Amino acid sequence: MALKNPIFRFLGEHAPPLMITLVICGVALIIFSLSLVTKTSIDKGEQLHSELVKDSVKVYRNKFSIPHIIAKNEHDAFIAMGYVHAQDRLWQMDIARRAGKGRLSEVFGEKALASDKFMRIMNLSEIADRLYASSSKTTKQILEAYSSGINLFLTENADKLPFEFGALSYSPEPWTPSDCLIIMRLMAIEMNMSMWTELAFGKIADKIGIAAAMSLVPQQTPGTVYQYDNDRISTQEQIETLSRYSDDYLNGFSKIATSMLYEGRSFLGFSGDGIGSNAWVMRTSPKGKSSSVILANDPHLKLSLPARWYQAHITCPGFNAIGATIPGLPLIVSGRNDHSTWGITNMMNDDFDYFIERVDKTNSNFYFNEDGNRLKFRYKRDTIHIKNAEPIIYDIRFTKRSAIISDAPPTGMVKNAHFKKSKFDDYCLSYLWTGTNMSDEILGVYKVMKSKTWAECRKGFDLWCAPALNFVYGNSQGVIASATIGMMPKRQDKNNPNLPSPGWKKGYAWNGVYPSSILPSHSFGTNDHSRRFIVTANNPLQSRPAFYHSALWESSSRAERLNQALNEFDEYDVRDAQFLQMDVYSAYAKQIKDSIIPRLIAKKKYLSPNAKKALEKLKNWKCFITNQDVEPTIYTLFLEEYHRSVFEDQLTKPFLALYNIITNVPTRILLHTLHDPESKWINWMDDVRTKGIRENRAEIIFRSFVRAIKRGDSIFGTTDIRTWKYGKLHSLTLEHVFSANSLLSPIVTHGPFPHGGNNTTLNNGSWSFNDPFKQTLGASVRIISDMSDSMVYCVLPGGVSGEPLSSHYSDQVQLWLNGGYIALSSTSTIHSDFTLFSTLLPKPKDE
Repeated sequence: MALKNPIFRFLGEHAPPLMITLVICGVALIIFSLSLVTKTSIDKGEQLHSELVKDSVKVYRNKFSIPHIIAKNEHDAFIAMGYVHAQDRLWQMDIARRAGKGRLSEVFGEKALASDKFMRIMNLSEIADRLYASSSKTTKQILEAYSSGINLFLTENADKLPFEFGALSYSPEPWTPSDCLIIMRLMAIEMNMSMWTELAFGKIADKIGIAAAMSLVPQQTPGTVYQYDNDRISTQEQIETLSRYSDDYLNGFSKIATSMLYEGRSFLGFSGDGIGSNAWVMRTSPKGKSSSVILANDPHLKLSLPARWYQAHITCPGFNAIGATIPGLPLIVSGRNDHSTWGITNMMNDDFDYFIERVDKTNSNFYFNEDGNRLKFRYKRDTIHIKNAEPIIYDIRFTKRSAIISDAPPTGMVKNAHFKKSKFDDYCLSYLWTGTNMSDEILGVYKVMKSKTWAECRKGFDLWCAPALNFVYGNSQGVIASATIGMMPKRQDKNNPNLPSPGWKKGYAWNGVYPSSILPSHSFGTNDHSRRFIVTANNPLQSRPAFYHSALWESSSRAERLNQALNEFDEYDVRDAQFLQMDVYSAYAKQIKDSIIPRLIAKKKYLSPNAKKALEKLKNWKCFITNQDVEPTIYTLFLEEYHRSVFEDQLTKPFLALYNIITNVPTRILLHTLHDPESKWINWMDDVRTKGIRENRAEIIFRSFVRAIKRGDSIFGTTDIRTWKYGKLHSLTLEHVFSANSLLSPIVTHGPFPHGGNNTTLNNGSWSFNDPFKQTLGASVRIISDMSDSMVYCVLPGGVSGEPLSSHYSDQVQLWLNGGYIALSSTSTIHSDFTLFSTLLPKPKDE
């Protein structure tokens, strides 16, 4: 075929094959981009008639495309919420429900198989169906209306779906109310830590023994900041169950602790960092001057594109609420109404336990319970469909507790294969998780959204199950309050919550769960001036229940900084809250610095000239982890080298990687190794690879510092430490699922951006010890509510749209990076910044 265009004809005659390929790819990219622009555009002035709505609903948007929904009844408001979520984030929502159902392999192929195996065993689809069946009438009505709104968008826009559907060659299925509940429980799994630490400690205990493994479980250090003022927990009380050791039952545990969980976790994008948050509420003036309050919240999650949250304002006769929503869920999770404001942090609850089940050697269809009785496994045939491959058909075994998590079929299992006996079948692994219990979080948040008083809000909190959260609250009358909410296990006396338990022995099981209503709750009324502020930053509960609930707290560094800063304010306003959300001071770094500087000075004469310069800078450092300074680089390189020096020789790299899976665990332990009596850590300080030499703490600190400076020389390519800016070492890249595709990556990915902070600063810039310096987690939304007026200030590390070529895909990123905010009015009337975009109308009766 002749090339009619002279340019194409010239290329065909003279250009090398590579150039032709590049031109074709360029043209294809232009066509692809134009199609994306067509799909991403939201028609201003859109009118849609539907029998679903009872009255007219209007959706206004501001210059950031943040919607304000005006409805004449709650039913229509939730339909519109579903519609705008689908309009902006449909593929993000669809991929989340697929992840929860274990159906990613259908669109991604075999690389998603580990994730699907894991989620099938977690059984979220069945849990969600049971949650919906047991939920209140109000919850059913909310979810049905919201789902109808999503499906309305699907029906009306079948030819304008997000580009990801076309790229992966599939179409979304209709949305169901249960899909919302799948996403809710998927969030609970993402925020769960004990699911991963218990497995890791079990494998580590199998390698080095339980006593040695348990020495790696963090305890509370002197100076720990607690959430409340009374009844400090002693270290012994906090971990009293950890002394009940029994080495025998963990022998060989690593053989049944399948790697499938870690592979699935990685594909799902669960970062490996502690999933935390900051939230605080504070009165703006001291005693007697004002009853106004300001609440600030910034949940810390894995950062990606599209953004994790979605800003929205919903106004109807039943309520007027504004704040942060989760695509796939119809409610304001963090925000305010005309009377109340609320925010959340992860309570860090240990709500998941593994149980090793003993299989009958004479008949592998049976296992033994704690009474010594033989019980028969229940079998369920399941099928995983895989794109471009044969489906996997297999059997899942169930005990009375759960599915057997160690039975996940290996990748590449042939069609029609089912569970077969293996040499490790004498034992298998089950679990208990509070997330399998029935609850009604949708009704709970709905009550919070409508609340006028703390008492009304508290009734909503009591309906919560998983993930366990700390809620902070304030209202227009000056009340400030907080509550810990979520279900907690009633563990029997022998259960060590940090290790898998023997399922065939007495004393390890759960006797149900404790409800939220028995957990700590504190409120300070308008005339109660005993507290001016309440802080929660994933730090330990101080006024706590009389049972074990966690050892997996974050470092109290962020809470310590908030307490110190808030106590210094006389008058306090929104700008102060904004500055604090961007603060990068690390109280933890100061503790590390104060421990190592004297020891390094004592050996200063042995340091190289460059290391001496680095030591001098570190000595004078004020512990602000800014991206423009070099001191944070020196500190960070040291911490990473010290961590490796203490643990890698005895754990070995694979087991150290397991230990690092939740970053707050080694972070807190490193402080123990520096602050505790040296005798407690003498065995860990000794490098077993240096025969005939027994290292001590001072030697390991010195060696780590020397290695850190050499590593800096290598990373930066120069010994001039003045150029070692932290932002060059520590950066944030906002990635899409398609970022791994070299052609699509420039379109869907943003960054890298130099960024300050780490996991111990208010402006969280967390990275994993398994992938040093690459930020994985941070403030997934920043939101501040000022109850003295109608304003809310918020910003996302992304934008409202999920479409990469939309101007609203990442239009908030620079604001987020630089401490900027979008000011939104919470009044029910339309602000002048907003323009009418969509109107949903009842279908005329004659149609």
